[in-house]
Amino acid sequence: MFILFFIFQSIFAQEASVFEVRKNLPLAEGQEVFHDYYVSAGSNDGFKEKMLVTVKRNMPFKDTNLSKVEEDLIVDIATLELIHVQKTFSVARLKEIKKSLALEYNTVMIGDRIPLNSARMPASTKKALVSGNTKKVSKQKPAKQVSGQVKKRAKQVIEANLSKKVQQPDVNISGEISLSK
Repeated sequence: MFILFFIFQSIFAQEASVFEVRKNLPLAEGQEVFHDYYVSAGSNDGFKEKMLVTVKRNMPFKDTNLSKVEEDLIVDIATLELIHVQKTFSVARLKEIKKSLALEYNTVMIGDRIPLNSARMPASTKKALVSGNTKKVSKQKPAKQVSGQVKKRAKQVIEANLSKKVQQPDVNISGEISLSK
C-alpha cells in the first residue's frame, strides 16, 4: 500500500492545476479586464515571477462506434505568465491562447493542468538578466577608486565655496542684522 501511495504522490507532484479564476470589474468604459488564474504550485515547486507556464487539458476521447473510451486527449490550451508567487501557490495572467483544436471552451478553466517542467523564463527576460549583470560588472570600480573620486570632488566643492567672497548676513539674538565683510 505504501508503495502505491509513493507512486501516486510522485506522479501528481509533477503537475499543478488551476484552482480558481477571478477577474476585475471595469469601473470605467474602455478599462481593461484582467483574469487572474490561481495555480496550485509556488516557489517551493521552483516557480518564480515572470515565468511562463503551459496549461494543458485532459479530454476523454470516446470512440462512438465501439462505445468505449480509448484514452485521454491532452491538449495545450494556453500560456500563462506568473505575476505573483508564494510558497505553495501562484497567480498568473493569460499570455497566449493556443488555437490548435476546436474545443468547447477555448479558455483556461478550473481543473486545467500545468506540468511543472513547462515552467520557463521568457527569452527576453533571460537576455536582460545576462546583459544587465554583464554591464553592472564591467562598470563597477574598485572601492578605493570610488572613495578617492568622492573625496576629490568634495574638496573641489569646499574650495569653490571658500573662494567665493559672498557677504552673508549675521543675525543677532536681539534681531539686529549686520553684514559681515
